[in-house]
Amino acid sequence: MKKKILLCLNKNQFVNFDYNLNYITAMQKQGFNSGNNVFEYAVQKMLLCKDVKVEYNYDLYHNQTCFEKYIPEINEKFDCIIILPANIFCSYAMKFFVPNFINYIQKLKIPVYVLGAGAQSDFDYSFDFLDKYGKLIKDFVNAVAKTNGKIGLRGYFTAECLKKLGLNEDVYDVIGCPSIFQNGRDLRVDVVPQEHLKIAFNGNRMLRKSFYKKYFDKYNDAIFVCQDELYKFLYRFNEIKRKDLKNIKLKHIENLLQNNHVKLYCNYQSWVQDLQNQKINFSYGTRIHGNIVPILSNIPSVVEVVDSRTRELTEYFDIPSVKASDDIYDIEEIYNNISYKNFNESFSKKFDKFKKFMNDCGLPCLQDIEYINKVLPPMSDFTIPESDFKELSIWHKIYRSILNIL
Repeated sequence: MKKKILLCLNKNQFVNFDYNLNYITAMQKQGFNSGNNVFEYAVQKMLLCKDVKVEYNYDLYHNQTCFEKYIPEINEKFDCIIILPANIFCSYAMKFFVPNFINYIQKLKIPVYVLGAGAQSDFDYSFDFLDKYGKLIKDFVNAVAKTNGKIGLRGYFTAECLKKLGLNEDVYDVIGCPSIFQNGRDLRVDVVPQEHLKIAFNGNRMLRKSFYKKYFDKYNDAIFVCQDELYKFLYRFNEIKRKDLKNIKLKHIENLLQNNHVKLYCNYQSWVQDLQNQKINFSYGTRIHGNIVPILSNIPSVVEVVDSRTRELTEYFDIPSVKASDDIYDIEEIYNNISYKNFNESFSKKFDKFKKFMNDCGLPCLQDIEYINKVLPPMSDFTIPESDFKELSIWHKIYRSILNIL
């Protein structure tokens, strides 16, 4: 009899995204951050195995009332359940999600496996947030422990947080983020001399800090990979409201939008394809998955670290990074001095540790590559629609009217 696994996702990552959805629904299906697609796709792919049956549930993230009603059936039908909460130990999740998660987990009678859970603090790894949220964190971890489940953590800072709370170390282990393991243990990144840097920038700091404009002035064929805010501007122009315009520095992104240099990929597969089609050879910015996707395609990336979430992952995986600053970095100097030596030398061991964690939980992890290649939808099935900003004259007219209103 096949093992039956219930995997909780925002959406099915093996199905092409419907860009015609309204803004709220579209972003909700990605957990309000398209970077979530990357680790969800990775786990879906890893679990593919002819000896395992995986079903998907979207209610845990989108309709929790429905999920709670489904719990008796889950207990009867499945052998285990997997959730992918990312930075769950943060103020936002503690207020809106974690209390409900604890309630549901306490009602589950099958093992609960949590992959890629992380804490959110400042760059300096302050533990101050534990004073406010420590009890909720303990209740969550203990609820998972009572199901005989386990928690895979994003990095060592999160592990230190759980240790400070006195939680049983047998319940959790540091495994990094599943996203970077999806292509196996042989991943490496080669930094080669480039006559011209074709850069993919990322991170919302670039929308809000005017000094970043210097990067786009110098690298005028660069693209900006958005992961949330600009969905309306790219695909649902008719839904833009005045408050949206006030929240975004339009002067800073006007040329990028006009020239189709702003990208928001709602599938991991189209993201990979477009980076290759654009001939991107360097990635830079504050988004961890905005940089992991290029890394998966052997494109050197540097993370501009803003907080503990990105810092602990860059440190765990030995991904080159710089601390976020209001001073402009020399991008070419950064590129010419980065090294992926430690990343390349340590990656296979980290993959082996991740796979052991999965297998110890009774979960497959790229067990049958032949089967995976047979059933995995081809990359070519995933496409990106054209942006609404294809008529430059129309945009200029709208832009001038906006400035008059504001």
